[in-house]
Amino acid sequence: MKIQHWLKFLTVLFTIASCSHTKKDVDVSDVKINFQFHRFEQDLFAMDKNAIATELPKMRKKYGNFFERFNENMIQIGNSSRADYPVNISNFLNDAAIISVYKDVQKEYSNTSAMQQDFESALKHYKYYFPDKVIPQVATFISGFNYPIAVTDSLMGVGLDMYLGKKYNYYQLMAFPNYQTEFMSKNYVVVDAMRSWLQTEFETMDAHNNLLSEMVFQGKIMYALDYILPQFPDTIKMEYTNKQMQWTQNSETSIWKYFIDKKLLYSTKPSENVKYINAAPFTTGMPKESPSRIGVWLGWKIVEAYMEKNSSITIANLMNEKDAQKILNASHYKPKK
Repeated sequence: MKIQHWLKFLTVLFTIASCSHTKKDVDVSDVKINFQFHRFEQDLFAMDKNAIATELPKMRKKYGNFFERFNENMIQIGNSSRADYPVNISNFLNDAAIISVYKDVQKEYSNTSAMQQDFESALKHYKYYFPDKVIPQVATFISGFNYPIAVTDSLMGVGLDMYLGKKYNYYQLMAFPNYQTEFMSKNYVVVDAMRSWLQTEFETMDAHNNLLSEMVFQGKIMYALDYILPQFPDTIKMEYTNKQMQWTQNSETSIWKYFIDKKLLYSTKPSENVKYINAAPFTTGMPKESPSRIGVWLGWKIVEAYMEKNSSITIANLMNEKDAQKILNASHYKPKK
């Protein structure tokens, strides 16, 4: 009897252990990547303002295309080869408001070791699932609240001035809406960056054919994030509060019914489709307690159903599948509630 009792205990223990692990729990400790993390804003402010021309070759060599994108697009002062560039960049670096924000960023992000660990883990998972893809460098920057994330073909840039916490004074002064500032903190840096990287890596023209295509494309991104960032909760990945996430889960049937009744899936009107994809106070046409980006969340549910019913399909296969209608049909999606 004692032996039977002990065997029963081991069986229960094994079952618990098995349930506590999912297929997302992969060991990436042996995955080799050339992880590089740079503080671009520190390098920029460390330049000798009296000898900008002599500093430029170092910045160009270290940051490549990202340096020029920062100059031309993010702070819009022109290419570094322009004759007036030294004056323009000096004006940026000597601006009182920019200096104030830079100091706040250095204080808030004096230690980035946890962030670096999360990025390295994310990129190792990315390499695990997409072994042939480029592993980007990571660089932090500030751009005067112009860009949260910027990517090139080989670098992910994180605008730390856009992640200083929802009560940051400049956000109040600039009248950023609450539905945005709620998620402008360090908890969202790695998720936002990896989302942007995936979007640029896997985006195709087919992704924007209609609302269904957009939903499935965004759903694929969310599904990939689930595996690349397994330690991050769904609320962080979706940028939902706990209350908003609970609302979507409890309202899945009514959400799906709304999309079907309104014949939204095949809408080709971008001005209408963005209502279900972009951030907003709530989803237009739904109750005020609804979160925005409902189309993204619903696309995620469709993709999850598709992958559950097609176990032979890898994440790489999924991301390369361009036919959103095929994914919907093969998902046999039905709301759980």
